[in-house]
Order: sequence, then structure tokens, then C-alpha cells
Amino acid sequence: MRTQPLAGINDATEIAATAAIFIFSAISVGCVLAVGMNRRDTPVVIFESGVRNVGVALILGGTILGGQEFGLFARFFRFYVAVEVVIMLTYARLIASQRRDELA
Repeated sequence: MRTQPLAGINDATEIAATAAIFIFSAISVGCVLAVGMNRRDTPVVIFESGVRNVGVALILGGTILGGQEFGLFARFFRFYVAVEVVIMLTYARLIASQRRDELA
């Protein structure tokens, strides 16, 4: 019987949920790191904390996994990037609207 690596991470909703949890965790770390910073710099730290993990995940996944395992990782990564783009664009739009309100 063949075992399937990363079993349980085949369903698209599970992948998207896992990606969202990972991204929101990274954003939370950014919020903690930004405590006490200048109000204009805070969004930069939060945004950077949320997106910098993509490169690290890709390097580690490519180094550690091979063959079928890397195929599953690539599938997860595709969903991860899609979820991250939605979350980060929403956050950027929120910050932009707050800045417009401050200027008005």
C-alpha cells in the first residue's frame, strides 16, 4: 500500500484555510513587532511580515521535497499565493482608505 505524503492537505478548502492561517499568523507577528513604531511605518512592517515567508517556503520546499511530494507542495504553494494576494490587497486597500480619510 502506497502512503501519500502530506495526507489531509489535498482538499482545496483545507489548503486555502491552512494558507490563511499561516498568513494571518505572520501578519500577527508583524503587528507585535510594529508596536511602538511610527504610525506610518507600521503597515510596512505588517505587510512585509506577511509576504516574506513566500520565498523562504519555496526555497525550503524545493530543497527538502522531491518528486510527488514537491508536486503536492507546489499545489499548496499555488493556493497559498492566491490567498496571500487577496489578503494583502485587502489590507493595502484598507490602509490606503485610512490615509485618504486622514488627508481629507
